Amino acid sequence: MRKILLLFLLSGVGQVFSQTIKPVFYAGLQYGGPLPVKTIPSSTGTPTLRPVFGISTRFELSSVFSFEPGISYHAVSVQYTQNYRRDTLVSISVMGTLQQVLTYYYGNVNGRMTVHYLDLNLPFYLKTSKSRSIMAGGRISYLFAGKDDGSVLIQVGEGGFFNDFNQYYNNFQNINLWESGVSLGFCQQLSEKASTMLLVNRSLVQFYKAHTFDQRGLEDVKMFNTSVSLIFTYSL
Repeated sequence: MRKILLLFLLSGVGQVFSQTIKPVFYAGLQYGGPLPVKTIPSSTGTPTLRPVFGISTRFELSSVFSFEPGISYHAVSVQYTQNYRRDTLVSISVMGTLQQVLTYYYGNVNGRMTVHYLDLNLPFYLKTSKSRSIMAGGRISYLFAGKDDGSVLIQVGEGGFFNDFNQYYNNFQNINLWESGVSLGFCQQLSEKASTMLLVNRSLVQFYKAHTFDQRGLEDVKMFNTSVSLIFTYSL
């Protein structure tokens, strides 16, 4: 009798868990990158679409409320340029004597950045209708690979008197490895197991470490990863 009762209880618990806890797989495309808090003069940045995919576990806390922690991968890729002018001193020979002369130089930056992240996602979902829900939560990301390199073409004055030269750089070591941010989204159910989601992510941690650019004579404008994703999900 005790064995029968125990089997009955275990089967009941298993049925409850199968109904309230569901694994979810998802994949999609993301568009975005480091967004400056203000406009940087004479600069451009062009993000490219990158993949995002992951797995999560849905805990249905009530008929309208659920929690879905999971892990995911996403990448960020941006091609950027910047032109700037700065004052400088150059040494020239005047009648056999070196003199310091005030002049200026132009810098033309061309670079490309591609970085890869692993994410811990902690979203909550609220059903607003039978087939629609809204999402809000947090995300912690770790930068595990990538590059951010390019070159700066330096031209002193209007050119011709001094030779132009290229200076190559690699900014990868100046990118913060850890990020934390917030996520907001809208989910549309397509069937009992499939749905699509429009998701917006915003980092709360600067993309580059502080004082990365002011050490090079450039304004140290804060940038934060900001992106929009279109995702397809499927629950088992």
